[in-house]
Amino acid sequence: MALKYTLNDRSINTRSYAEEVVKEAIKKGCTTLDLSKVEIISRSAADELHHYERTNEVEIVGLNGEPAQMYDIVKRDDPVPA
Repeated sequence: MALKYTLNDRSINTRSYAEEVVKEAIKKGCTTLDLSKVEIISRSAADELHHYERTNEVEIVGLNGEPAQMYDIVKRDDPVPA
């Protein structure tokens, strides 16, 4: 069973912070990133998270509401299908 890293922050506003979150999860041996507490995500952060998911470094779970919509937009617009 994959270890899950839960982010307790309410927002991911920058690409660099998204990268930091993923690297922290990986450092802790987690392959699933739970973002269920995130209420705000920027497009650039969603893009960065999608990159890590697309390259199979982490699985993104738990997105709801507007963050889920933003993530879906990024996935839809990705020129490289997953």
